[in-house]
Amino acid sequence: MTQNELPTTAHDMPKWFAFVRAMLVFVGIVASIAVVVLLLNWIVA
Repeated sequence: MTQNELPTTAHDMPKWFAFVRAMLVFVGIVASIAVVVLLLNWIVA
């Protein structure tokens, strides 16, 4: 039963999970780039 139940529950999740994970990854990348740029500007200045 678990073999048949997991795919259905896992099939409903990917849309939200993938979207949220993609957003978190995107925000993390942007934040890290912003921190690096700020640090470089601070060091150069």
